[in-house]
Amino acid sequence: MDAITITPIQARKAWSHADDNGKLLLDNLLGKDKFQPRDITDIIKTVNDAYDYTGNIRVDYSIVPEYRREYIQAVDDAAVIIEALNEGWFPDWDDSKEPKYTPWYKMSPSAFAFLRSSYADSLADAGSGSRLRLKSKALSDYFATQFPDICRKIQLG
Repeated sequence: MDAITITPIQARKAWSHADDNGKLLLDNLLGKDKFQPRDITDIIKTVNDAYDYTGNIRVDYSIVPEYRREYIQAVDDAAVIIEALNEGWFPDWDDSKEPKYTPWYKMSPSAFAFLRSSYADSLADAGSGSRLRLKSKALSDYFATQFPDICRKIQLG
């Protein structure tokens, strides 16, 4: 029989939508501890944690021109981290009332520092790509402070 692979995000989503029998089946197959409420910030501490959690595979960036490689890899890493932190949530760009958070930084020649997280209902902004939005201010603050090197590479790219 072929093995079936699912990511933690897929497993949690299936569990949350299952009836009592489905939840029992998933608990027995994967272990109850997989579905206990845990804060995602306790799980995602590194870039590797995010790749493992989402099931994404790292890309070989050697084909990207060297002068753009660090920036492209940082954007990709940020997208995977944010996918993990958002736990399957993606912004609904048709809903202008849904907050979509992004960190902002104070940048100067001598400093790069996290400033705040903010959102706008329907403001168009080129400061961050649509995949780089978080579902809450707390997650945006966490991303900014836990992964400052990645954020710096994107902001200064």
